[in-house]
This record gives sequence, structure tokens and C-alpha cells, in this order.
Amino acid sequence: IQNFVYTQQKIVLNLWQTLKINGQLVYITCSIFKEENQENIKNLIKKMKNSKIIKELFILPTEFSDGFYYCILEKIS
Repeated sequence: IQNFVYTQQKIVLNLWQTLKINGQLVYITCSIFKEENQENIKNLIKKMKNSKIIKELFILPTEFSDGFYYCILEKIS
């Protein structure tokens, strides 16, 4: 998991630099691990001071679907 988190943080932080003010970034994983999802977003927000969460959703797996997580972040001024 730590390797995924590290890679995801590098990707998001690089993309964040190219995003315009009021632009949105959608972060999605097909994982149910908090380290890769909620905790990763908390750590990213600490590094990206000009960000806010617009929407966040965490779905546990069921017999009919896989679990996943997504978060929409907005770049603020």
C-alpha cells in the first residue's frame, strides 16, 4: 500500500501544479484501504494549502460490486 500511496501523491502533486484556480481534480481508487484513500487525501491537503474537498464517497464491497473511493478536490485562490 505504501508504494501506491507514494506514487499517487507524486501524481496528484504534479497535476495540482497545472490546475487553474477553481479547477477540480478527481481522485479515484478501487481500494477500500484508508491509507490509500481518506488518509492519503488528508496528507495531500496539508501539502496543497489552496485546496478544499468538494465531494467524497467511500463504498464498501458487496456481493454485487467492488469497493471504491473517490474525492473531488477544488483549487482555491
